[in-house]
Amino acid sequence: MPVLGITGGVATGKSSFTRQLVRWMPARVFDADAAARELLENDIRVREAVYAAFGPGIAKVPGVSDTSGIAGVGETAEAFGATRGAEAADVAEALKALKALEAAKAAGAAGSIELADAADATGLPNAATDAADEPHAPHATHGTPAIGAAGETPTGNPAGESDAANPAKPTGPADVSNPATATAAAAALAATVPIDRARLREIVFRDERQRRKLEAILHPEIRARWAKLAEETRREGTWLLVDIPLLFETGAEIAFDGVVVVACSAATQRARLVLNRGLTDAMADRIIASQQSLASKVARAAHVIWSDCPLPRLEEQARIFAGYLQTW
Repeated sequence: MPVLGITGGVATGKSSFTRQLVRWMPARVFDADAAARELLENDIRVREAVYAAFGPGIAKVPGVSDTSGIAGVGETAEAFGATRGAEAADVAEALKALKALEAAKAAGAAGSIELADAADATGLPNAATDAADEPHAPHATHGTPAIGAAGETPTGNPAGESDAANPAKPTGPADVSNPATATAAAAALAATVPIDRARLREIVFRDERQRRKLEAILHPEIRARWAKLAEETRREGTWLLVDIPLLFETGAEIAFDGVVVVACSAATQRARLVLNRGLTDAMADRIIASQQSLASKVARAAHVIWSDCPLPRLEEQARIFAGYLQTW
């Protein structure tokens, strides 16, 4: 049975449409955004790679508002000591190691640690050409063919000030020029400290190079998941709907039997990001600008759904489209 890709832009309503569609037809659903969130929260290999690529400034530590500065190390140990006991020392040492490496790099003592180093050390694939999408928890129903939907993705490199001016600079590892140092420290953080996804989003949407770093870590993992599910549903004879924000951006359209683009007006898209998701105007504009234009996606789509309407109208579009799909 078909695998259908459902895509669009950030906040254009593709996930809402997908949820309505499965009410009218039996289908399994893969949500790329939910997969990205799950990887950042629960996959240790992915978290190691992200910490190695972005440093300790993305650590989410209870009681510490900013872990990007060296002063945050002491606060981190204290905060974790109050809630995590013996883990506090490990966390503090990991942060020290990464900050020492950043300081050495800033002083020219260490070569740059590329994403490939982190990916190779953690066993992650290092391909910047796959697709990643926006996070919502995936849900599955029973059904037939698979179809894809595209949408958005979130997460720069924290500015690392030199530690030389800080008389209380902690001692780092003996050989801070060794990329393995960063990998070991990242592993310690990944095992204990969650990633601050809001901070990561701020970083990656301020600098395209940083966004590419994150995509190179997440996209291959996400693509492998939905590709495996597509194989399963084809064997089972069930439909698969793949809700994937960056479908066209990553060249994933060739993997689907059909592509649906869910679109709305630019004003509605921006309002949804600001009012519904609580983003600033500037962040909303940066996220939208990081994706292909809706007009270009609509031009390439086999089917277009217009979500700039009341929910009952969207439900009716889903009902009609489900009936059409079941004639395939």
